[in-house]
Amino acid sequence: MSQQWGQQLGWGDQSNGFQQQGGYQQQPGGYGQNAFGGPGGGGFGQSWQGGQQGWGQPPQQGFGQPQQGFGQPQQGFGQQGYGQPGYGQQGGYQQQGYGQQFGQGGYVQQQGWQHQQWQQPGGPAPKRPGSPLRPILIAVIGVLVLAIAGMGIASLVGPSYENEDYEVPAPSETPAPPPDFQASEVEDYMVNNPLYQQVVPAPVRCQVTPADWQNGTDEDIERYMDELVACFTRVWGPSLEAAGFTPVAFKSEVYSPDVATGCGKLPEVNAVFCGNTQKIYYTQTLAQFLFPEFPDPSFIIESVMAHEYGHGIAYRSGILIAEHYTRRSEGPTTEAGLLSNRRSELQADCFAGLTMYSLQESLEITEPNIETILSVFSGIGSDEEGSSHGLSTSRVAWTERGLQADGAIGTCNTFAADESEVR
Repeated sequence: MSQQWGQQLGWGDQSNGFQQQGGYQQQPGGYGQNAFGGPGGGGFGQSWQGGQQGWGQPPQQGFGQPQQGFGQPQQGFGQQGYGQPGYGQQGGYQQQGYGQQFGQGGYVQQQGWQHQQWQQPGGPAPKRPGSPLRPILIAVIGVLVLAIAGMGIASLVGPSYENEDYEVPAPSETPAPPPDFQASEVEDYMVNNPLYQQVVPAPVRCQVTPADWQNGTDEDIERYMDELVACFTRVWGPSLEAAGFTPVAFKSEVYSPDVATGCGKLPEVNAVFCGNTQKIYYTQTLAQFLFPEFPDPSFIIESVMAHEYGHGIAYRSGILIAEHYTRRSEGPTTEAGLLSNRRSELQADCFAGLTMYSLQESLEITEPNIETILSVFSGIGSDEEGSSHGLSTSRVAWTERGLQADGAIGTCNTFAADESEVR
């Protein structure tokens, strides 16, 4: 396709912390004084911001193996950077502020056979011997009729959604801080996090009022994003709580490129999770660039939001905080640092897959919709080994894992995966 994505397109590093253009340029950032021994300052943001891409045709088969024509991005979905005074005292993370579907039913009416006995002239007909199987058959038919009737009633009522008794917390300008842990616990938080033992259920209800992504007002977009985040939180909230963490319904904000956000000034085309404010930021121009590339762009922005929310889940469970410390210790542009970053980004892809799996029935996400979503995830992947965000094949593979995991969060443990799986 003729549409080219410049540096304001795609998903990748851009925040008030690290900016990746062939390497990380650290502006004043970090975890705060004495936090893991790092220099102070800092906050972090997760964003979409990437390199030039020429989009090929959407996939034609299955879950959408892409045809050739995807250009090589410089960056991918939502890399962390850190700004604002930050994480903890004496080796702990004490947060002060930091920036990073079926069928149609009906009642089944039982209709029984009414057998008339023919009257012979001169008297009643003789009785025929009954079959010993007759009581059994009557019982079986009765059970079947009840089962079918039950199915009809269930179809009228609708699907039985999970997490219906969960009360989604209201978005807050001052959300709860993330976990506080010591430097000695960093590896455990990434590899053996209790969140991995949990499951996100399906189906989960999601009631949203559609927004006009390309022409709607900022208020209309923010209203829709808040509704969508509430759905995401209904999916993930009980699992986070079961793992010992506090869920947050992140606030949403539409930004303009000339306006500073909680993670500084953001590129013209972007979507960001910012840990400074624990908000998800979005610019409407993203839809204007993405939508023309696909015959049916339904659920593209929702999948982008699910990825950014996935970074938020990693943040709320401490995984993202521990990963950033590890990457910073290794050196962001070293082979080890880039590997750590890929694990983080591919996990957010997988978390997005889990979210879409859970909401698929309620939102009526079809297989062609999924093919388009996977095309987008492939398009922002790299064509070269050793990138910060992973190969196109890796991004599709981990998104599919989330979609096909039956809700098992541990499937998305990229930090325990072999290096060959996080290329």
